[in-house]
Amino acid sequence: MEKIELIAMDMDGTLLTSHQKILPYTKEVLMNLQKQGVSLVLASGRDIESLAFYGKQLEIEKYPQSGYIVLNGLEIYNSQKECLYKGKRLNKDDVYILNALAKKYMFDMVIFFEKCLYILTYGKTGIMENHFIDRDKYGIDDVNKIPDDLYQSVKKLHLFKVQQLWIRFYQLFNWI
Repeated sequence: MEKIELIAMDMDGTLLTSHQKILPYTKEVLMNLQKQGVSLVLASGRDIESLAFYGKQLEIEKYPQSGYIVLNGLEIYNSQKECLYKGKRLNKDDVYILNALAKKYMFDMVIFFEKCLYILTYGKTGIMENHFIDRDKYGIDDVNKIPDDLYQSVKKLHLFKVQQLWIRFYQLFNWI
């Protein structure tokens, strides 16, 4: 059997429990693998600060072979949180185009910036109530209320729609 050199893992629903925790046994196994020279790469749609919180629990900073893939591949960091790659981000015009679509088709929209996020609830999914507890959040009813200087730090944008989630759920059960 060949030696494992790298393990890349998603966070939500894979490494993390539904309570956003790494199980003790999983943590023990992953830390032992790092000690044996196996690279661990935490991958997610989350930003570096969110992943580094979990990386600290796994002591990733002690292992130069490990690192992070964040924002769905938009940025890649080494174990010391030094950026190795940064892709093109959304700009203000992109956000305005997506906002028009979200409003037209009644999707909730979450715009993630470096230090905060803005939530527009066109689709009334309730997304603001139970999500994104790790940063300042602002519920607004008009994208024009976002300060212009923030557009230099757009990280990502999510669109949510309740009906779409139910359709996907229905499709999954009909395919089984």
